[in-house]
Amino acid sequence: MVEIEIRSLRAQLNPHFIFNTMGSIQNLIATKRTALANDYLADLAGLMRKVLKYTKRGIISLEEELDLLRNLQQDQPGQKRIALPTQQEITLVKVAQIVRCQGENNYAHFYLKDGRHILVSRPIGEYEELLEPNGFIRTHQSHLANLAEVRSFVKSDGGYLLMETGAKVAVSRYRKDKVLEALLG
Repeated sequence: MVEIEIRSLRAQLNPHFIFNTMGSIQNLIATKRTALANDYLADLAGLMRKVLKYTKRGIISLEEELDLLRNLQQDQPGQKRIALPTQQEITLVKVAQIVRCQGENNYAHFYLKDGRHILVSRPIGEYEELLEPNGFIRTHQSHLANLAEVRSFVKSDGGYLLMETGAKVAVSRYRKDKVLEALLG
């Protein structure tokens, strides 16, 4: 019984969500913005309390589920942020500023609109779940692309996306149809 409850909690409290939230809070503390960090901690505690309550009850009304979803929403669309832990710091980046991600073994390279390149020592797969609901698509085993930043699909050289920044993002034969479907609506 306890094992089932733990599995249910894990599904509801996504580790990526917790990781990013804690990273954001850590950054706020490090930059001496403790009042905002306290607000985030209170929000996280409230969310966890609700999830525990609903998990224990086993059933959740539509109104309660909508309330829970509203609590999960962040800012305005395009203003969602992601915590990228590097060796020196935890960088908070607006998701809309990410042009593409490239995986290399257990590292992920993030390329931003402003030209910055952020290297994170986590595999790209850990970010796929976070970014796909925000307009990103897996184009290749080692690439994620922001669909809002695609200039064109180039058919030559096996097919690739040409991004607004001029970068080329490989598209595998296996994922080509899915990528074209996402681009063409």
